[in-house]
Amino acid sequence: MSFGLVTLLVMVSFSYLMYIQQRDFLYHTDADRAKGLASALASSSTSLVLTNDVAGLQEVLLGFKDAPDLKFALVLSLGKHFHYLNIPHAHTQANYRVARQFY
Repeated sequence: MSFGLVTLLVMVSFSYLMYIQQRDFLYHTDADRAKGLASALASSSTSLVLTNDVAGLQEVLLGFKDAPDLKFALVLSLGKHFHYLNIPHAHTQANYRVARQFY
């Protein structure tokens, strides 16, 4: 009886520790992926923002639409809204209202 209880306790403890480790790993991986995506988007849109090329910004944002887990992208420069992209429902009235908040 005591051997079974100790074995169960060891198994539950090991499972919990593995869960914590995997959760932390996935959080850090997702954060690194998000930082990389933001960096890539910022570096590819810098010259387009400086030249006020809205059509070019639209092409850049549409190029990122297949990125995994990208739901919304917004390009801002000193509070001025240039272009936005909402992947699931592009160009709906509700999304336009959300983007207008950044004017």
